[in-house]
Amino acid sequence: MSTLQQDLSRRFQQQYGRDPHACYHAPGRVNLMGASTSNQNGLVLPCAIEFGTTLMLAPTRGNMVHASLSDDLSRQANWNPDHFPPTSDKDPMWINHLQGVLMALKARGYRLNGLNIMVHASLPPGVALKDSASLGVVLTYALNDLFHLGLSPQGIAQVSQQAKREVNARQDSLVDPLISAIATEDHATLIDCKSLSWQGIPLPDSAQLVVFNIQGGTSPHWQKELQRQGQCRQAARFFNQPTLREVTIDQLNGARQQMHPELYQRARHVVSENQRVLEMADALVQQDYPAISRLMASSHQSLSDDYALASPAIDALVRVVRSALGERGGVRMNGIGCYGDVVALMPAAIKSAVIKQVMQEFSQQSGLYATFISTRASSGACRVR
Repeated sequence: MSTLQQDLSRRFQQQYGRDPHACYHAPGRVNLMGASTSNQNGLVLPCAIEFGTTLMLAPTRGNMVHASLSDDLSRQANWNPDHFPPTSDKDPMWINHLQGVLMALKARGYRLNGLNIMVHASLPPGVALKDSASLGVVLTYALNDLFHLGLSPQGIAQVSQQAKREVNARQDSLVDPLISAIATEDHATLIDCKSLSWQGIPLPDSAQLVVFNIQGGTSPHWQKELQRQGQCRQAARFFNQPTLREVTIDQLNGARQQMHPELYQRARHVVSENQRVLEMADALVQQDYPAISRLMASSHQSLSDDYALASPAIDALVRVVRSALGERGGVRMNGIGCYGDVVALMPAAIKSAVIKQVMQEFSQQSGLYATFISTRASSGACRVR
């Protein structure tokens, strides 16, 4: 048993007066390529990371659920899944996500015993690594294992997605919970959002992922992302297609003069990004760092210019990281950049020197402060004890 598991087991026993029955973990993720393409049935290339959410739990008699945080045992929630009301904005988000999972399973006809739950999150706060997805996945995975529900990895992701919808009434992509459920160690995962098929893509030998985060970075700007999604739907309708997945770059360029300039730009990002995902998968397999550098730079430029989501601070951070990397690795903003973080892929041999250069130069050039985490590509949800 690891030191973390021993510590969590001790805290669980302290909180509930008994040992946990099992321990589970689900990872967060970064997105190497494929931003804002999932809602257009596009292609994405995320990978899971070593940071995520760990869950200790034990069944209890009766129906009551008791949940607490490992770093603050005073923050305990108690409810009856058969009677609790819909999640409330007054509740902490971690409680809402747990309740959302149980509500989603109940809606599918599953009946569960009472539970004692302890949540431990290793994802840094304020970084867009999708901790809410890993929380939903780890609880669904644990209940699926514990009560033999028979859910597939895709089913686990769909329960987590529905739980998120119960919390914020927003239809989020299936990609985040899916990668948390299905990821393979040292691999990215190429996901086709139209067919929901996927395949593992091996990362270069000794590849490291570094996520740089701007402290005090921009707050989530989902309204801007929702506006972009609406513009992409308009662009798809221009071509009489259900999504931009069915539109080629030649068709798009041929219609440029007839389209509103903003619709053309939003569509160009999505259509070109789908092609970059395929090229990026090939570059990873070939361990071609110059191609990786070029493709991630092109992806970020497209997100910044055509999709217009990157802030000046994010653009500045990407420039500093790219200068430190040269053609030895790639960097782009992570996801839609709403929390001020960027992801870089590089060989382990240069990681320390790159981080040192970035931390010094970004602060000097921008007057802003960045933090970082370093990680490898991780496997998906699993039982660890």
